[in-house]
Amino acid sequence: MNTIQELFHLCTKNEKKPYSCIKYLKNRYDCKSFILDIYRIQGSMGAHPASHAAAQIPIENLHLHNDWLADIYSKRGLFDILLRFYCQAIETNVTQNRGQDGSGSILSIKPGQQILERNTISLIKDFLEVRFTISFAGKKSLFLGNETKDLVSDLEHAVNSFISKVNSEKEEIQSYVEISKNHNAIQQELKKNNWTTFIGNDSKLARVSGTDDRPLSTEKGAISFHSPASLQRKIHLPDGSSVTGMIIPEGITLITGGGFHGKSTLLQAITKGIYPHIPGDGREFVVTRNDALPIRAEEGRSVRSIDISPFISNLPTGIDTRFFSTDRASGSTSQAAAIRESIDAGSQLLLFDEDRTAVNFMIIDKRMRELVGKENEPINPLVNTIRPIYKKQGVSFILVVGGIGEFLDRADCVISMKSYMPNDVTKEAKILCQNEVIDDEGVSEWLSSPPRYLAVSNLNPVYINKRLAKTIPTRIKPDRLSPWRLEYGEDILDLHHMEQLVDSGQTMTIGLVFYAMRKHLEKAKQHIGVNELVNLVFEDIEKEGLDILPTLNKVRNGFSVSIRPLDVLSAINRLRSLKILNEI
Repeated sequence: MNTIQELFHLCTKNEKKPYSCIKYLKNRYDCKSFILDIYRIQGSMGAHPASHAAAQIPIENLHLHNDWLADIYSKRGLFDILLRFYCQAIETNVTQNRGQDGSGSILSIKPGQQILERNTISLIKDFLEVRFTISFAGKKSLFLGNETKDLVSDLEHAVNSFISKVNSEKEEIQSYVEISKNHNAIQQELKKNNWTTFIGNDSKLARVSGTDDRPLSTEKGAISFHSPASLQRKIHLPDGSSVTGMIIPEGITLITGGGFHGKSTLLQAITKGIYPHIPGDGREFVVTRNDALPIRAEEGRSVRSIDISPFISNLPTGIDTRFFSTDRASGSTSQAAAIRESIDAGSQLLLFDEDRTAVNFMIIDKRMRELVGKENEPINPLVNTIRPIYKKQGVSFILVVGGIGEFLDRADCVISMKSYMPNDVTKEAKILCQNEVIDDEGVSEWLSSPPRYLAVSNLNPVYINKRLAKTIPTRIKPDRLSPWRLEYGEDILDLHHMEQLVDSGQTMTIGLVFYAMRKHLEKAKQHIGVNELVNLVFEDIEKEGLDILPTLNKVRNGFSVSIRPLDVLSAINRLRSLKILNEI
């Protein structure tokens, strides 16, 4: 191992030499309070991603409590707050952009409002390792050694500041650990009691805006949530305390009320409740079962070999909707496919907001049925199928509806939002519907879809650049212009409608899971179903952690973020290159 002075000497020695000289910086350096490990060097000054490095800090210098490391949920909270401390130290101590085109920078992740498991920070033997990207300073393809030296010196100050912060902010660390543990405990209570979600009293659900996920302040109009008595329950937490709030039971639940009274805000909080939220977020005690998936119309998306016959059949074109495929789905077919895909993937809780749905898929009213004629209507709308799906498949639904009253007589629970406050109006809704005749044709047949088998030709990461006549063996990277678009081989995968993705790192993680699936396919001596293939990768992750995911450059992967098998299955169903064996 070299000393940090030897790194500084290399920087001075190579001042204004061709930028390729940075390859000599790859090494491990003793910085006294930590080890700087530069383990991947970028190919050029403007390369994306940049060089990879890690700060390895002796664990004895951090004085972490043993109970913070006792289980995976405690570690999730601990590592999340430690990463935030590190990012704050970088922002405070490091002067960025010391070179041309953004070079001469240390890039840090900016965590959002959720507490997520990552491999950016982890315990490796007796060290806490924090991984990051560093772009060595350069100008006009020349290495700026002196600027890089100053950049590394700033990094030393940042890491020492981080160590001091960890040792002085034990109470804040404890709060993150407790929130992470509480979230898991409440999820277990939901499962045990057949509830779908829990919203704690005094939660602040409103956000600053649709593009800013921070909580709206009380001064700007945020209202504290409070449960109606009929739905109020108390949950005991691991630390001996308890929390009281509103539960939503399994079944069919409608969230209704006038416009701008908080219906969609409540559903959005429920949607993101699969993650624990940071202290002060307002949604710390909004917890949803981990199998929840939002369903929406996605006109133009790709659909591959899925059985949508319970919802759509007898098309005038004669297409068999038991094995339905299209490159450009309509609003109704995309929504039908999303429901079927989600249930086949294992989701038992589907979330709908009528503003994001295809109206003709949700309901076809009596007058329109009479005008069009039953024999000419291929769509069996959700209003007819929702109760049979719940009864036959055990799938619960939470729907925001403000203008579709026909769902009232299908509901088990009706919550009316008034000025952001929930009211249980289930009894009133039943009285309104008592004289109604339910025209519920139901689902004539619901069979589990047969496994969809993937050929080895699937998930091929090779990209052929025709303009440059160049073949790139593995192209897997986020689109520079959008954190929710993934370049995978020849595909550009748009994930921005997958609203439960909350961190741009999850996009790349999905790509790496695809790559791991590809490797399992190559090793297999027989065809493997899509679900089984995803489960194989997640079994590896459960045993070895996110580091098990394969990387493109044969160095350790440092920027993966936790996702669910459901997220991967939702993403793979949007791949336009996806080929199911019965289609080949």
